[in-house]
Formats: sequence, structure tokens, C-alpha cells
Amino acid sequence: MEIIGVAEAKVKAQSIGKGEDFLIIGETTGVVELTAYELGVEECVEETAKRDDLFSFKVPEEVRRND
Repeated sequence: MEIIGVAEAKVKAQSIGKGEDFLIIGETTGVVELTAYELGVEECVEETAKRDDLFSFKVPEEVRRND
């Protein structure tokens, strides 16, 4: 059985659009490169997450809080 996780993050740099690559970078997680296949913004599926938006997305591996 495949386990799919979900993470939530705040956009700090520029907006992220569906299909674009982005990075999660942190002291404990290291660097995780992801593709935004689906973005959840304010409980809706959106095409774009803009700067300062809190968004959710699927992650294939563990990413840690505050990274």
C-alpha cells in the first residue's frame, strides 16, 4: 500500500502555479523538490498559490514542521 502525505506551507517567494516545480528547504528536512500537481488554498483547489498564501499539497516523503 502506498502512503501519500500532505503538507501545508506558506508561499514566501513568488507564486506557485499548477505543474510548476518548487522546493521545501529546512534544517532537518534538507531539500525536497516537488511538483505542484494540485494546490489547496483556503479549502479550495486552485491553479495558483500567491505570495503569503497558506497552501496544501501532496508530498512523497516526510517534510518536517518549520522547515
